[in-house]
Amino acid sequence: MKKFSFIFGFLFFLGGCSCATPAPVKKIKIPKKNNLQIAVKKDIVFKVTGTGVAPCENMCNMAQAKVMARRAAILNAYEQLAEKVYGIKIDAQDSVKNMMSTNNQISAQVKGLVKGAFIDKEEFKNGIYYVTMSLKIDAKNWNNNLTFK
Repeated sequence: MKKFSFIFGFLFFLGGCSCATPAPVKKIKIPKKNNLQIAVKKDIVFKVTGTGVAPCENMCNMAQAKVMARRAAILNAYEQLAEKVYGIKIDAQDSVKNMMSTNNQISAQVKGLVKGAFIDKEEFKNGIYYVTMSLKIDAKNWNNNLTFK
């Protein structure tokens, strides 16, 4: 009899705990907006620093090497701006054998039109040419043309 009353009392105790009224759930309305747009009303400025190394081979003189390094630095800066504005496409393949990676190939591709970029600063030091470039984009232009819809 004691066992029965103990079990009954224990079940009553557990049952009493589960009878509590649940707390009211507050519903939140989430506005349906295009969350990919930037909520900025002023200009967006991208800044990058491109680098180019002066080639050692097949150059007649240092001036030619410096011009080639400058061109490489400018192209590198344009590539970085395109990556920031449009993104970068990555293709990757990986072969696995015996739980080990045997062949790993990754390729990156950037496509985009960079228009209106300005060179802010140029510097040639220790055989490396540095070009700091900026691109100013109107926020309205960004939202209308460059975001995914």
